[in-house]
Order: sequence, then structure tokens, then C-alpha cells
Amino acid sequence: MLHKLMKIILTLGIFSLGLLSLPHSAKAAGANFTVERIASNQQNDPTVSYFDLKLKPNQTTEVKVKVTNLSNNLKYS
Repeated sequence: MLHKLMKIILTLGIFSLGLLSLPHSAKAAGANFTVERIASNQQNDPTVSYFDLKLKPNQTTEVKVKVTNLSNNLKYS
């Protein structure tokens, strides 16, 4: 009897842990803005939408982006 009870408790524990490890889904509102990369002379591939810069070690450069508000509301920074 005790062996059967321990088996049931162990099974329920494993099942509970399995439920906790499932991914949780969440929904969020749309961003209402876009961000566009402005090309740089150090860009390796100018056709990509992300920064892929060719820089020497410890070299710094300025990157620029264009942010567009897609909503009808005025946004403050």
C-alpha cells in the first residue's frame, strides 16, 4: 500500500514539473513604430537591415537609425 502511494505521489510530482516547464504564451500590442538602419561606410553588406560593421579592435563609430511613429498620437522622448 505504501509503495503504491509513493508511486502515485512521484507520478503527480513529475507531471506537475512537466506542466511548469511548458512555454507560456503572451500577447502584446503592436509596436506602432518602425526602426530603419541608416547605411554606414563601414557596413559589410549594405542589403541587410541590421548593423554588420567592419571595425578594427577598439575602434568606435556612430550608427544612425530612423524611427517612424505609425500611430496618430504624439510621442515624447
